[in-house]
Amino acid sequence: MKESSSVDKLKKTVFVHDASGIFAGVPLRIHGKHYTTPAIIEEIKDQHSKFLLDLALSSNKLEVLTPNDALLREVKRAAIELGEHVSLSHPDLTVLALALELKRKGYEVVIVTDDYAVQNTALYLGLDFISVKTTGIRRLVKYHVYCPTCGWQGITSLKKCPQCGSPLKKRVKL
Repeated sequence: MKESSSVDKLKKTVFVHDASGIFAGVPLRIHGKHYTTPAIIEEIKDQHSKFLLDLALSSNKLEVLTPNDALLREVKRAAIELGEHVSLSHPDLTVLALALELKRKGYEVVIVTDDYAVQNTALYLGLDFISVKTTGIRRLVKYHVYCPTCGWQGITSLKKCPQCGSPLKKRVKL
């Protein structure tokens, strides 16, 4: 009986890729269902990665899905709470939103990413991840957002200082 539940769990495991998973050809090497988002597809520029992407798509090893807008907003709020929004791109947020959507549909979701900000936000959202070429993060870190130019600090959804317009930075919250 225990063996059956392990098999069922394995059948429901899906992988959600950011660009690093596609660059490494992971959908072609790991058995299972693999997903990414249209925003990640747009990031694939070099010829070799485009070849791997086209092969994964044409062999039905990778499917492209657009995440739910409400979940995208939820992920953005979580990123702001963590102070990670200054490091996360829109494609990163779509990967996290799609992973959260699939998890809420009952799948065991694993995000494939080398991006530490994506990994940190995934931990915060209760999502699993694997790294392709890095060791990955070991624990959740919350950040404090500040402006290195004028000294402004606080919570904002902006990536630029609301006072002087300089790019915001983050430092570990103590």
